Formats: sequence, C-alpha cells, structure tokens
Amino acid sequence: MSQQNVNTTASESEESSGKNLFCAQQVPASLRLTFLEGFFGRLAPKAPLLLAHWMQSHCQDYAGGYWEYFHTSNSACFMVPGFEGKKHFQILSRGFSAGMSAEAAGVSATLTVLKCLAWQAWSENGNDPLIGKLNHHESALWEYALTLDEKRVICLAVA
Repeated sequence: MSQQNVNTTASESEESSGKNLFCAQQVPASLRLTFLEGFFGRLAPKAPLLLAHWMQSHCQDYAGGYWEYFHTSNSACFMVPGFEGKKHFQILSRGFSAGMSAEAAGVSATLTVLKCLAWQAWSENGNDPLIGKLNHHESALWEYALTLDEKRVICLAVA
C-alpha cells in the first residue's frame, strides 16, 4: 500500500491573499468502514463501485487497486486511487483529454459519485433527506477542489 500525496496545505500566495483555506486529512484504517456510511448514508455500498467504474471508464491505464479515504476541514470527503504521478484520462462526452494526479482523479470521481447518488436518492424518493446531505457534501468538495493546483483539470473533467 502506498502513501498518497494530497494537497493538505495551501500555497503562500493563497495564505497571503486571505482566501478561505481547507486541508485534507487521511482517514485512519480503523474508521474506513464507518466513513463511507457517514458521507453516503444508505447508498454507501455503491460508492466504491461507482468510483472504480468512473476510473475504468476514463483511464485506460487504471487496473484497480486500493483507495485512500480523506475528509476535509470543510466537511467534505473524497477518495484517492493508489497510483503515483499522473495518468491520462479521457472523457469523450466532454471532449476532455488530460493527465491528472491521483488526488485530482479521486476528487473528480468523488464529485461525480456524489451527484450520481443524489440523483438515485431523488429518483427513489424526492423528499429523501439524503439528497440534501449528498448535495451539501458535493458543494463542500467543490470548495476544496477549487483550492487545488489542478482545479482547472477537475472542472473540465466534471463540470
């Protein structure tokens, strides 16, 4: 199992500009089982499957593997696939083709999964409180994503 590098601190220019800063912290192995349920509710079992599907659909070099879980200081969560460096991603429906780090890929995949699960919850029951929870986590993850160096690539891959 390799340690993932994620943007846990902001650059000096962000600190001096007074921007609202966020940090990410890896979830300890002992909390992994309850972590997904805390963010995805009753749909938690689907999250890892959707994450893996997103990666396999958009990254030809992705062969599966262990994912690290993170939570952010603004109450978001994301998962990071276990690869080093950058991999090439292609999303034909968006005309997107670019290299992404594991963190950028994980944030992009998690943003997509949050939206998919919110749609599923809505299609089952338009009044399900899980919809608001998933939408809140998606908004918080967007706030975090926009502090990353790869924010442009994440926006192009997801938005």
